[in-house]
Amino acid sequence: MEHILTPKVEQVKLLDRLTSKKPAVGTLYLTATHLIYVESLPEQRRETWILHHHISAIEKLPLTSTGCPLLIHCKNFRVTHFVICRERDCHDVYCSLLKLSQPVLFEELYAFSYNPKQNEMDRGMGWKMLDIREEFQRMGVPNEYWEQTDVNEGYETCNTYSTFLCVPKGTSKPIIVGSSKFRSRGRFPVLSYFFKENSAAICRCSQPLSGFSARCVEDEQ
Repeated sequence: MEHILTPKVEQVKLLDRLTSKKPAVGTLYLTATHLIYVESLPEQRRETWILHHHISAIEKLPLTSTGCPLLIHCKNFRVTHFVICRERDCHDVYCSLLKLSQPVLFEELYAFSYNPKQNEMDRGMGWKMLDIREEFQRMGVPNEYWEQTDVNEGYETCNTYSTFLCVPKGTSKPIIVGSSKFRSRGRFPVLSYFFKENSAAICRCSQPLSGFSARCVEDEQ
């Protein structure tokens, strides 16, 4: 990726801030998704992997006689202390990690630059493994209790729901829209699973909006 100024830095020390052990010496690698540190000891090549999106803060400390310290604070409260010999290498790693861990645009996320070595047909196979229409037909829906609704066509009512949804039979669009406005993210109750042997159903929805909101007639219906 263009954000990686220096993909590999050798003779990097990893300090253990909790004990007085001798610092480990190894090689620091920067990839599109991880910071990887590999110790140089041949009998014990320990690896330290840090996902870029787990990094919450990076500190580049003043240059010392042993090198340039780099502190990495992670979102899981882990703190990693590196010492890089050359200040220029430390600055490159610091700038690279800033851009990799805090992308400005969502298009800079790795998912948008990842290019698997597959043709278009193979890449699309995963999206066709499950056909939601066939799955509901297998469960016996629509039936006398449940029917399909097009209220979320174009993701207009709830942008985190599918466009193919099943609701209780006879439920009108105004009732569904009213219920969606009463619930978080617009996630009104919809059918997730139907067992045709005894007509048992499992539905999903989100919790009502927080605050002192009044009762919702459409949601109760």
